Amino acid sequence: TPSTYGLKHTFHAGADAFTIQSLVIAGCVYLFVLLFLFGAKIVMGIFIPLLHAGSCFGRAIALSLKLDPFIYAVVGASALLCGVVRVVISLTIIVLVEATGLPYLMAPLLLANISARSVANKLSKSSIYEKLLELKDIPFLEEESPKALTHRMLHARDILSSRPLVKLPSEVEVAHLVQILKGYSSHGQFPVLHGEQFIGMISQSDLLVLLAHKGLFYSAAD
Repeated sequence: TPSTYGLKHTFHAGADAFTIQSLVIAGCVYLFVLLFLFGAKIVMGIFIPLLHAGSCFGRAIALSLKLDPFIYAVVGASALLCGVVRVVISLTIIVLVEATGLPYLMAPLLLANISARSVANKLSKSSIYEKLLELKDIPFLEEESPKALTHRMLHARDILSSRPLVKLPSEVEVAHLVQILKGYSSHGQFPVLHGEQFIGMISQSDLLVLLAHKGLFYSAAD
């Protein structure tokens, strides 16, 4: 793709292939466009644009300091991506293996990624993907439990509902199922067991749909 070609060219081009101004403008344009397009409902990724913008900024810094542009482009790309996505080791290995194949870059990549993640955590505790989940109201568990729960020594049993757990076997008679739905109408989900093995969950609405179309489960002979 053009983005991948541009990224490789930013990594491996000669020292005089780009000017500092062109690199800064290209990096800012990529970030500006990414801000508008990432939240849109279109098919696009975030890794390559961030790597491209980071490589532009890293190469610009290298040219301004008259240092090796290749190393700074790779480190800058990895650091910017790490600051947004908040991964360290896996990102370092991916960039190291896919883009360079040079093991001596492990130390500067790790140092840059850890620094980028630390600075990003000071600005915001959540990565861009966690922010997207919050905007879409999708529930998810944090890596660590809230400090209030830890200080109060709360356990899972302390916050679970006091309603009885109603289980359904994998094969159940219609009359028994109707009785359960009538007796526990406030339950939204029911765990399904095959013997003692948990095989999944089924919602009350799905059960009602199945009961309403129970004729589909019988042949004409029956």
